Amino acid sequence: MPYYEYNGRLVYFSLAKRHIGLYLPTPIIDEHRDELKGYFAEKATIRLPLDQDLPITLIETLVRARAVKNEEGLNAS
Repeated sequence: MPYYEYNGRLVYFSLAKRHIGLYLPTPIIDEHRDELKGYFAEKATIRLPLDQDLPITLIETLVRARAVKNEEGLNAS
């Protein structure tokens, strides 16, 4: 599965028949639960329906939040 890396795993993605799967290491989805209302979002998985516009701003927010977590992990060492 393709992914982007930034100081560790950042985000994975895949294409399914009816959605794009976006996978972010925990706890990002739990921390942004309110913003994800209307999407299937469980554990580390978000399903973005292909028949809707991509929520670019939301994706950016989630990926930036994961990047911060990755940076914090580096600074904790």
